[in-house]
Amino acid sequence: MGDIQPVLKLNYAKVIRPRTKERKKFQLKLDSRTGQYNSIPIGSELEVVNYVDPRWSYGGSGRTGRISKNQVAIPRAIQNYRWWFLWLRLCLELDEIGHTFVERKKVPVKKKGKTGYQYKEIKEKVIVDRNKYVGWDLDSVLTLPFDKWWSTHGDLFVETPQHASEISSVEDIVFDEHSRFFRVDSRMGVNQSLKSIREMLSSEHGKRIRKGTARWKVTGTMRQEKLFNSYNCLVMWLQGGDNESILKSGMFRNSRGSKVEWLEDIGRGDVRKRREDYVARPSAQNLNKMRDLLNPARRLILTVCDGYFSKHPRDKRYFGK
Repeated sequence: MGDIQPVLKLNYAKVIRPRTKERKKFQLKLDSRTGQYNSIPIGSELEVVNYVDPRWSYGGSGRTGRISKNQVAIPRAIQNYRWWFLWLRLCLELDEIGHTFVERKKVPVKKKGKTGYQYKEIKEKVIVDRNKYVGWDLDSVLTLPFDKWWSTHGDLFVETPQHASEISSVEDIVFDEHSRFFRVDSRMGVNQSLKSIREMLSSEHGKRIRKGTARWKVTGTMRQEKLFNSYNCLVMWLQGGDNESILKSGMFRNSRGSKVEWLEDIGRGDVRKRREDYVARPSAQNLNKMRDLLNPARRLILTVCDGYFSKHPRDKRYFGK
């Protein structure tokens, strides 16, 4: 792959074993007496459970928002925060070790009037910006399971309810950029008052404008199976696993209907065939799989170090690309 691979001992970040379920296997057998085929059980096998990307976390609807187990409103599915926690744990361990990612980039060079290429090493040190994680108790992120940590830190991601409130005195008025004040004549009926307020709100807000109030927000989205596969691949790679052992590990989920697995190299693709008939060698396909898993994984590590998940809001570029 051209990247400098380390051999690290990780004490906290572990490979996540995919959940499996037992699937019964059947064989069709012809009944000579009835002339019909019958399904005969011939055993069972384990298959990896596919991810069902949830729209909500533990319930809720489009209007009420997402509700966590302890009945607090969170703006995104709780799986996003679980993944943020796991990736941050890996960041903290790499920071503690003093690890630096090194990638090789192909750059053009001129020699004797001719343009050639050489590889240049680009380094990115893993340093967690602790100022971005005040209140997370980073020591407990390393040692506690997510559910236990969430029970005392889930309020960091809660959206503060924004309900209408009655102001009974001038001292209760607090002017800020997110509030507007209306005077309602108590002699007017409820429907008339609501209609009047609705008209005033609509005149200024042609669209529904909503700004989150949570202290930490999930920015962007990444598919659950991509997060899972990239995380496992990176952890095994950091510990010195080679391409074959990683792709043969079985620690991956199907991604967009295709399996992440090792392809045996049975021969060279015939370069004399037409382009549309040419089949890439399995060795090249295996290399591409590893690259597709590791490149976004390293960049996600650096994004989480900067305090964001899973997309950097400023589109920061790492490794010069």
